[in-house]
Amino acid sequence: MSAGCDACGHGGCAGDVRIVDLPARDVLRLLPMLDTALAVTGGPGAVVAQSGPYAEPSAQGTALAVDPYAVVLRVAPDRLSPYVFARPDGECVLQLRTRGGHVAHRVRGMSDADRLILAGLARTDGGDPVCMPDGAGDPFPDVPGLVDPAPAAWQEGDQLAQLDAILADGGVLRWNQIADCPEVAVRSADAGVLPALFEHLCATELPLGAAVFGEAAAQLASGRVHLVTSSGEGRLAVVLGQSTLDVDLHAVHECLLVRSHGPHGLTSALELYDPDGRAIVLLTQFGIVGEATHGAWEDLTASLPVASW
Repeated sequence: MSAGCDACGHGGCAGDVRIVDLPARDVLRLLPMLDTALAVTGGPGAVVAQSGPYAEPSAQGTALAVDPYAVVLRVAPDRLSPYVFARPDGECVLQLRTRGGHVAHRVRGMSDADRLILAGLARTDGGDPVCMPDGAGDPFPDVPGLVDPAPAAWQEGDQLAQLDAILADGGVLRWNQIADCPEVAVRSADAGVLPALFEHLCATELPLGAAVFGEAAAQLASGRVHLVTSSGEGRLAVVLGQSTLDVDLHAVHECLLVRSHGPHGLTSALELYDPDGRAIVLLTQFGIVGEATHGAWEDLTASLPVASW
């Protein structure tokens, strides 16, 4: 194996990476069977991690239920292919990768039962193991099911339509068009206030929902902000509900405040983008919350200063 392979998430390679001989949709259905998993989603700009059981993952175009005590995953399943990294010590890590080889979501089994389930997936392919570092080209380009979905109809859509539009291609198409879309209320916001925003949420115990995007996958976290720390290197670490969220503020090129319809009427979402227009994090109120919570969130987002550029 290549010494530089980081498929396991440890920066080294001492085991096998095998493609799973099942469609991603079938593998996703197995995730709620895990007792306690460590679920990680993200990219260079942000990462979210949560340990616990999985809620039933949902796909674009379907209903979405947010459970603060479970791992909530929203995916474009036809753009993903599952792999299992099996270490010699018996530990297994399931990865959902895009056709370009990027890891959209990583699952590590934390119990013996979880490791047995993931190891069973690793044995479904009878071919030779392959070493494929994160970001390498996919050596299985003919795997069925890798079809680009049609872009979501977000222009007149609700909160969920906005989320699904970002999943369609990372949000680039929507980002390029949203300023000229009269149906969507949008304005820029100053990303420099993000540390103060999270500190305010922590002090007031105002609940928050966050979606962190990997390619073709979003992991949702919700609850109160328990802890916020920021470093001189521009890293922002947040304990949100049952999750930990890490944001590289240097990767944030633009911050948009977008209003779309939710259960309580127009609801604001703070969307962070990298220089290429790919969504990093979305902050909002998901689902049904108290009227006071929704009102406090709207007052807070309305007070955010406009970006200076």
